[in-house]
Amino acid sequence: MKGNSQMAERRRQAAEAAADPAPAPTPDAKTNRPRLSQDDVPSYSLEQALRVPRAIAENYAYQPTRPLNVAGAMNMSPTSGPFRMITGAAVAYGLTTGAARAPEIGITPLGKRVVRPTAEADDVAAKREALLRPKVIGDFLRSYDGAALPPDNIAKNVL
Repeated sequence: MKGNSQMAERRRQAAEAAADPAPAPTPDAKTNRPRLSQDDVPSYSLEQALRVPRAIAENYAYQPTRPLNVAGAMNMSPTSGPFRMITGAAVAYGLTTGAARAPEIGITPLGKRVVRPTAEADDVAAKREALLRPKVIGDFLRSYDGAALPPDNIAKNVL
């Protein structure tokens, strides 16, 4: 009899557990975040992204080049995450065409103006133009056009 009552108790506990499902796992903060495109917010700064067109200019005479060669000129692995992100940032700023997985990476006219300016201060004007290309950065800077930028803590909230 004692064995039957233990089995009955186990069945009752199993039935209760089935009726009361475990709470759903909470979503991980990383999986719940909206994804941002490099076109909106590049992973690298403009100055860092300029490494890509400079590498092409200095090593390949401004000619479109395979990503493998560009990565070598930058002392980076062509399959690494940092190389993919920096080439994506260069595209987002309008400095290059093609990124790490494209057949070629070439310098755009805007990128040439930064790397090889033909007029006084044209490189500075081209950098300003490039900085305004990514959507989120451009919208933010245009909204403060002519006004002082807010302190960092406020800017983070605005962005």
